Amino acid sequence: MLESSLLKQVFPKNTKEEYLIRSAAMTLDISQEPQILESCKTVELDSPATALDTTEESNLLQENELFGMDKGQKFPDGGRKAYTVVLGANLGLMATFAIMNSMGVVESYIMSHQLAELPTSTVGWVFGVYTFMTYAGGIVGGPIFDALGVKYPLVAGAILQCGGIFATANAKTVWQFVLGYGVMAGLGTALLMPSVIGVVSHWFLKRRGLALGMAQMGGSAGGIVFPLMFRSLFPKIGYAWSMRVFAFISVVLLLCCFLLVRDRNDEINEKFSGKSVWERVKASIDFSGFKDPRYRWLTCSLFFNEFSLMINYTYLPSYATSRGFSDSTGYLTLVALNAAGMIGRSIPAHFSDRIGRFNTITVAALMIAISNWAIWLPFGSNIYGLYVFCGIFGASAATTLSLTAICTGQISRVEDFGKRFGTAYFFVAFGNLIVLPIGGAIIGNGSRNGYNHMVLFACCMSTLTFVCFLATRFTVSRGLIV
Repeated sequence: MLESSLLKQVFPKNTKEEYLIRSAAMTLDISQEPQILESCKTVELDSPATALDTTEESNLLQENELFGMDKGQKFPDGGRKAYTVVLGANLGLMATFAIMNSMGVVESYIMSHQLAELPTSTVGWVFGVYTFMTYAGGIVGGPIFDALGVKYPLVAGAILQCGGIFATANAKTVWQFVLGYGVMAGLGTALLMPSVIGVVSHWFLKRRGLALGMAQMGGSAGGIVFPLMFRSLFPKIGYAWSMRVFAFISVVLLLCCFLLVRDRNDEINEKFSGKSVWERVKASIDFSGFKDPRYRWLTCSLFFNEFSLMINYTYLPSYATSRGFSDSTGYLTLVALNAAGMIGRSIPAHFSDRIGRFNTITVAALMIAISNWAIWLPFGSNIYGLYVFCGIFGASAATTLSLTAICTGQISRVEDFGKRFGTAYFFVAFGNLIVLPIGGAIIGNGSRNGYNHMVLFACCMSTLTFVCFLATRFTVSRGLIV
């Protein structure tokens, strides 16, 4: 056949080593990767004695599918420096995701105190603006990390996020909450999140799933510690000082993160050398990734996934109080969610390196839909049913969140990770901007029926999310391990 004759002309001896070199060189062409993989499967070597062993060929194809565009680059994949970065990212994400994972606590409190006279849909704009700024700002935060490394966005993000929390402590009106919590803290998170997550990818390839899972466990830990802290401090020292304590702890965590993390931009992003900062940022903001159908489907999946999860994470505490449970019980539902999330961010991420990242995230999306339809909708009024839902949903949701960066990296070159991750979440941000006001409008006056309709809406969105992830998985590859 043509492939075999061409191979003979280039490599007359048909040695196994030459075939491997040829295969590795071909994988550098991103646009033709699916055809390359197919051609690798069909190459026929004439000499049985020197033909590539079937098992070895299968392993080569699996590596291409699992490690994507970064295969061939050198990553430490372990060692003291690499795991020090993981520790620093863990502490940084504890502060970064804590404000996001505590949205439900803040929403439930201000709905019954400072903003008690306003409709739920109006209050929802505070947190809609926060999530919009967080993800839309990633289109700048990701490229800044790609261009300048982790230190600069880490410092700027820490100042904005912690400053926003301090401002929120003194807020009395809805526009003050929007400016402090929504805009200022949101921009800070936008700079922190892609940088702290992305720096781990600079150090790991084959163990990237495990490393990012370990780092993102800090986010779940913060989601356990801070709601419990608020539950204890609100009655003792009041809202304002509770938020200030939260801000001071965040300052300490982000300072430790700054001291521990370091990037490898000098080795990875050589193409940026000699350019000004603005040129480097402009070069990193690129929508051409959407020419790749894998990236298009993944972005759609992330859009609906965040659309679904934001409703659950934000309105679950107020849902619990609408069922007659105490505010304290409402806060504990978030603790249960995030405690289960620690399992979801670690164990599935570890196995995803072996069974496939897209396989794992698709199964997790299915479990979210099942938990919504089969547990929350029919049994949410029962305290035991509610906690069972928190466990299954929390673990599954955390799995999808922890694997989004890994899956994006699998279909991207490492130097493009920041811009692809940020660009995807720029589009996700528009969903997050409107989903909480929509959820608040569905809830209406806070009646039981209003919350039932909100749960039904979350069920439909989670089902759509699963369908999109399934389409993404088979667009990436029809192989067994993806």
